[in-house]
Amino acid sequence: MQRVSKFASLAMFLLLASCGKENSGDKSSPKAVADTSSGTAKNNAKAEPKIPDVRDGYQLFRSLLEEQSRAELRFGGPFIDFGTGDQSKYTRGGWESGWSASDDKSVSAASLASTGLLNTFLVTTPKELVIRARSTSGSQPLTISAGKTSIGEVTVGADWGVHRLPLPELGLGRKKFKLAHKAEKLEVDWLWLAGEAGKEAPLVVEHAGPVKIGKRLRRSLLAPGAQSYSYYLQVPEKATLIFDYGSKTPQDYIVRVQGIKGDPKELFRATSTSEWQSAKVDLSELAGKAVRIEFATEGAGKGGAWGEPGLFVAPVKDTQDSIATAKKAKNLVLVVMDTTRSDQFEAFKAKNGIYTPKLDAFAKKATTFTRAYNNANWTKPSMLTMFSSLYPATHTATKPESMVPPNIGLISEHLQKQGIKTQGFTSNPVVSEKFGFERGWDGFGVFYEEEAHGEAMYKRAGKWVEDNGDEPFFLYIQTIDPHTTYAVPKKYWSRYYKKNYSGPIGDSFTREDQKKINDKVLKPSADDVAWIQALYHGEITYQDEHVGGFLDKLTELGKLEDTIVIVTNDHGEEIYDHGQFGHGWTLFEEMIQAPLMIHYPPLFPEATLVDDITEHVDIAPTVLEAMGLPPMNGIEGTSFLPMLHGSLEQEPRYALSHSDNGKRSVHVGDWKLEISKNKGWKYLFYMKSEDPEKKDRRADAELAGRLCEVYLGEGMANPAKLQRLKGVGGSRRFQAQDANMDAETRKQMEALGYL
Repeated sequence: MQRVSKFASLAMFLLLASCGKENSGDKSSPKAVADTSSGTAKNNAKAEPKIPDVRDGYQLFRSLLEEQSRAELRFGGPFIDFGTGDQSKYTRGGWESGWSASDDKSVSAASLASTGLLNTFLVTTPKELVIRARSTSGSQPLTISAGKTSIGEVTVGADWGVHRLPLPELGLGRKKFKLAHKAEKLEVDWLWLAGEAGKEAPLVVEHAGPVKIGKRLRRSLLAPGAQSYSYYLQVPEKATLIFDYGSKTPQDYIVRVQGIKGDPKELFRATSTSEWQSAKVDLSELAGKAVRIEFATEGAGKGGAWGEPGLFVAPVKDTQDSIATAKKAKNLVLVVMDTTRSDQFEAFKAKNGIYTPKLDAFAKKATTFTRAYNNANWTKPSMLTMFSSLYPATHTATKPESMVPPNIGLISEHLQKQGIKTQGFTSNPVVSEKFGFERGWDGFGVFYEEEAHGEAMYKRAGKWVEDNGDEPFFLYIQTIDPHTTYAVPKKYWSRYYKKNYSGPIGDSFTREDQKKINDKVLKPSADDVAWIQALYHGEITYQDEHVGGFLDKLTELGKLEDTIVIVTNDHGEEIYDHGQFGHGWTLFEEMIQAPLMIHYPPLFPEATLVDDITEHVDIAPTVLEAMGLPPMNGIEGTSFLPMLHGSLEQEPRYALSHSDNGKRSVHVGDWKLEISKNKGWKYLFYMKSEDPEKKDRRADAELAGRLCEVYLGEGMANPAKLQRLKGVGGSRRFQAQDANMDAETRKQMEALGYL
């Protein structure tokens, strides 16, 4: 089985207008418009010979120009421009940080609740905090602190005003600022951690625009005077940083890099001339490392800019046309194995000792995504994300009682409108008509007790396919195995437990047993844990046998040739990895790493392991593209099919996961950050290490954590992936209502631990 990792990036040719934001309030606002003289080419001008470009012979991996909204802007210290996409990297995208959009649409500012938090990363020592703010309820005191250190208090009036506070020695690295007030609402335009006390606030312009220097026009990062842009990223293999630089008057241009340990290192320094100059910086030694790359200018140059900066690699063949010419799938089968961990299968954890021959064989014929993630850690929000291509924070159906909001579109409805016959079989009551999941199905069945187990469910599904004949179809099957209760015949668990168990758990592991252990009422012995884990592994082996029988039936019926078959889960399960059993409250890998295997050889390469990060929010747009059908409206995910076919798509891919107890996680590159709404950073893990979640790296890898924090804030502020790099838009929330559950539904949900 080959292993691939795509690393191409689409450099969208977006000519960024260089007009500044509308100024509002007093004339002390430092916002202005850049002077980026562009000139106009004559229509009938004679074509000039092509000028050799230093980028010739390379392929763009990441356009840092297109990613300018991810960069930290510094004028001797961070400058946070509220009311724009710039703020998200400091405010967690507005999630549980006290910040929201201003009610006054005429200004570019953010509203500050009674308490607001700002997450920063200091690379120099700031001397003064400068803030432009106003109050909506007359003069009010605003107190500011950094961690446990009090900064001071300023009085904010009804009109926009600039206020200054001297800063004590704060040190470098990660710093969290807290702003508190008692007004009805405060609005903040910008906040600057100045490197020099008393210095005039900088003229802040749009970050990017077309700039003409000499005779050539370049799309550019604007750099008027002394300032810097800092990007956090993981460097790809054999990467080269390529950029142009220039200004109307001489100015120094510097590129520095900082890793998770050590001080910044200078990689490039030059003085500009009045013509564009080009430069290349070899980044090979930084491959695979989390770094901060800084583009700094020094001096009082005018009209300066960084022209089209980007990371480049050796050319990779672009086979995106193969999507357009490939045979599109006629049918779709979605198999969801409830509560099934990815590490139970050989493709995800080699030599794991778990007997799953059918799905291991299936993976060897499929495209297997080894870094796929659930967007939630329990069934309802996870399945609704899969069906709607909306993150849990958007669809809001995250409680046991939540109904699917009626204005959310489901893939079942979309396919039904395209003339596809739709059939659903589920044995989990939270994915049922009781909660609004029945929409768009020609047939939909919810099964309980013996009829809900894998053997019955997969036989039922196989018969349905056989009876359906040649009509195009979408078939969804979700079995409850191996959700508690763990109870399978001895032939399934005996591979994992070689003796007769005589402890307090009994012949099966029930919801009541789970609750006793999690509530510390029962402290399990090592033998008890081994027995429970054997029962869980037995459930996996049982499921493998019957999923395999269903896949054999599809083969027998000749359906695999024109059918996309997806095998995945809704979430995983903790089996005492961190001292508990069950799911729904943590974001460890056993809970959210998904086994994702897709079989349809015309578009999903056989026997291929894909290491790129993928998310369940992307499944719906991916399969619709593979079926040659129009996309759903208003979705947040994007198809990952182009990634498999060499598309030059913008990197990086990252994954967001949601826990309804106030936790979020993000996977970026080889790093994972989990945050809590109450405590901030909860865990930071380096995922390439052995047993990565056994060692928290918050203390010694703050820069890597900052890398994750930047993308987490971006994703929370703007979950629609196609909009993220534009720095516009923002999250929209539907509102899930509670369902009126009948007695039987409530009973089944109580048995599964949902109530």
